[in-house]
Amino acid sequence: QCYATDNIALRDGNLVLTAQAENGLAQGRSYTSGRIQSRGKGDFTYGRFEARIKLPAGQGSWPAFWMLPSDQTYGTWAASGEIDVMEAVNLGTPCVVCDGGQENRIHGSLHFGGTWPQNASTSGLIQLDDYTGFNTYALEWYETEMRWYVNGTQYSRKTYDQWNSRTAPDDLNAPFDQDFHLIFNLAIGGKWPGPSDGQNFPRTMEVDYVRVYECDAGGNACLPD
Repeated sequence: QCYATDNIALRDGNLVLTAQAENGLAQGRSYTSGRIQSRGKGDFTYGRFEARIKLPAGQGSWPAFWMLPSDQTYGTWAASGEIDVMEAVNLGTPCVVCDGGQENRIHGSLHFGGTWPQNASTSGLIQLDDYTGFNTYALEWYETEMRWYVNGTQYSRKTYDQWNSRTAPDDLNAPFDQDFHLIFNLAIGGKWPGPSDGQNFPRTMEVDYVRVYECDAGGNACLPD
């Protein structure tokens, strides 16, 4: 896909990113879609990052709620890290490892280590029965651990010993000890989901709200009072 501002809208109080088939795009691409980021407007180290999102189905769909470093403190990707609060691919398509036979997995991941191709990653997943409606996705990021949630249920936890010493041996919490910014995007195609089947366009990713909370330094749940 190519990202275009025309594919980003506010509708009925929701942020709507729309992917649609297009003709005559550069570099052999067949779709336009939307992507937004908070860099320079909302940059954060630690906290709870939460959004209520309705995801699209279909082969080739790759919606994501994720974070990248606002500065390349430790080098280019993935040495300075990447935090994926929520990713899903090909929802609703046949899946031999999914309960019910349809793709319904939600992924939360970290990328770190050296610059590509010496990068590393760790991830967790949960199967979500009602993936077609609005669901709340959250990450709690503490100094020495991260926790992933869907609708208030924690499904993954990663601790600093799983990523430390990969980027900066003298900094146990690197690269996740610097400002990151938020990104929402709806990709079409790519190495992970594979090519789109061209069916059921336009496809939309809708965001009801985004909230960021400050966390207790002691690692307690960071929820509003």
